[in-house]
Amino acid sequence: MRCPECNEFVSFKEEEAEIDSIEIDEDGTVQIEIRITNSCSDCHAELTEAYLDIYSSVDLTGHAHRSGICNENLKISVRNAKRINKMEDKGKGVKKFYGARVLFIVSCSCGFSFAQEATDYEEAYNMESLI
Repeated sequence: MRCPECNEFVSFKEEEAEIDSIEIDEDGTVQIEIRITNSCSDCHAELTEAYLDIYSSVDLTGHAHRSGICNENLKISVRNAKRINKMEDKGKGVKKFYGARVLFIVSCSCGFSFAQEATDYEEAYNMESLI
């Protein structure tokens, strides 16, 4: 890809994953929106981006006080968000995928805690150009 800042053909630098939003609903469904970008390896101008929507389910059966269901709000936090890649060979060539792996923790003041890892990918071809 040609970088508009450098005016040269450059390789990508994979930037860190950015958490845009993180939510949990009352049923235990977690939604995490992550933005991943590839920048120019020379001048660091952003060249491509993708938004990944990671959905995961949390088992809330342990979220209760002795007298019944806990009425406290659940808190969710991300401990680790990393860029990952994978390649798939379908016989007609290799496809590259950019993605992110996230470790999130759901907790409550009643002592409930649940940690889980989730991933999502976007095919490199489908990343949106920013130039």
